[in-house]
Amino acid sequence: MNKEATTKLSVTAYIPYSCEQMPLEEQLQRDLQQMTRYYENYTELKTNIKQSEHTSYKNIIHHIHSAKKRSLNIQRSS
Repeated sequence: MNKEATTKLSVTAYIPYSCEQMPLEEQLQRDLQQMTRYYENYTELKTNIKQSEHTSYKNIIHHIHSAKKRSLNIQRSS
């Protein structure tokens, strides 16, 4: 299989920490929880957008096909 065909886009987010000023364990846990929420919100948003795009695409295709059928019916009745 082509390597390009299997490559997918991804998103990476992080909070930079310096070795000299590393936060306490509690802060690291809060940051991890927050980053996890960000990721969950992001994936939910992307999923909803894809579903919306798919629905819109299906509606467009349906509209085109129904317009074709109407056009054919008008031509046959003339």
